[in-house]
Amino acid sequence: MNQKTLTAFKRIVEQRRYLGKKYGPRHQNDGPRRTSADSLVMAYRQETQRQKLMVKKAKICEARLLSTSAAFRVLVRDEDYVNLLRAEKMDTMPKFLAERAREVA
Repeated sequence: MNQKTLTAFKRIVEQRRYLGKKYGPRHQNDGPRRTSADSLVMAYRQETQRQKLMVKKAKICEARLLSTSAAFRVLVRDEDYVNLLRAEKMDTMPKFLAERAREVA
């Protein structure tokens, strides 16, 4: 599977999770639904729950990135490790990683 297929699949799964099984083409006998206060409150709660989950995931990602960059900083300062990378012809790195490795904690 390529990235576009995975992204489309993820979007469909998320829509199904939040909109339910009836997402998709409507049956012809279904009339227009009225929006009630309860449905608005439920939609608001679902959206706030989704956003809280997104914030939680972002914080986890940030913590992982910080710990990974700290570990990477330690590795890059180890001369034996750097020599091993050079011997294996893996001595280049993306500019972003090189800048992160030079930062002082």
